[in-house]
Parts: sequence; structure tokens; C-alpha cells
Amino acid sequence: MARTLAEILNSPADYVYEGKAYKLREAALDECGQYQRWMEQEARASAARATELPEEDRRNLLRDVQADIAAQRYAWGGEACVNSLRTPNGIAKLLSIVCADQGVTEALARKIVQSHFLDVAQLLLGVLESDPEGKELAPILNRMGLAPNFFHSSSPPSPTPPTGATSGSSAGSASPSSGPSSSTSPATSTGAPS
Repeated sequence: MARTLAEILNSPADYVYEGKAYKLREAALDECGQYQRWMEQEARASAARATELPEEDRRNLLRDVQADIAAQRYAWGGEACVNSLRTPNGIAKLLSIVCADQGVTEALARKIVQSHFLDVAQLLLGVLESDPEGKELAPILNRMGLAPNFFHSSSPPSPTPPTGATSGSSAGSASPSSGPSSSTSPATSTGAPS
């Protein structure tokens, strides 16, 4: 159950959610194109919703979005695509495209992704409970771009830049712990919007 979403979407596998097994696999070329079109549509819609801008600025924003689309900024595998796939909505959209033939809608895909994120949060909390000082958890949090004291800080954590797989120790970057914060809940910060 501790498989990453990257593993889920890059290798043929079954994923069980609420008693039903879904066949997961890498996205086919036409599905990659569907995802790219979705990102382009989202960019257009976002620019169109910028009603707080003066009309001329909004038209310029829409023109910039069109220029980005023409320049392939939203192309599959590009920076915008990778960043989108780091979000619950982006992952859910790809899952709904890849598993559309199995009846997976965007709403169901969001529930599946949220459930998976909650599973990951529970695993992290389990590690934290077995290692209250967070020595085992700190490198994991660091790789995720989170402060090594993410679960111990009494103030909102400041993100740290993710490090490469061969990075050195993050010693010295953690501030003293003041105990678990009751206001920090990984389950609420990682779930997909409803």
C-alpha cells in the first residue's frame, strides 16, 4: 500500500479503492495529449476568471496564455506539466484520463488521490510516533521540500528546497522543537479540494 503515485502511474498495476480494483498503467500518447489540452484549458479559464483586473490587463493576460500555449509551455513532460502533476488536482485529472474506460470520473479520481495522500500522511505519522524526535523522518521531509521540524513546529513551517537523492545531511537546518502543533494536520493540507 505504500506505493508512490509515480509508481502507480508508471507501471501496470492494480490499485484497490473501496473494494474495487482499478488497472493502472502509464498514460498512452493520446492520453498525454488530453492532459496537455486540459492544462491549456485550465490556463485559459484561470485568465478569464481574473475579473479583478482592468479589462485591458485581462485581455493581455489572455493573450499571454495563448502565446504560452503556442510556445508549447503546457506540453506533456514540460515544466508546467511536471508542476501540475505535483498537485492533487493534476494527479486526479491524469488518473481520470488513464482510467476513464473503467468508469473513473474526475470526482472519483480526486477521492482516490485524497485517500492515497491520507495513507501517506498516516505512514509519516506512524514514523513520527515511533521516532518522536523525528531523526528518521527529517530526511524524508527534506526530500519533500518540507522543514525537518514540520511536525514539531509551533509556528507555520517554512519550506526548504528539495534536495537531490545524493544530498548531504540537513544538520543545522532544524530549529529547536517545541512539541507537536495541534493546528498542523497533514491530512487537511494534502487532500484534494472537493
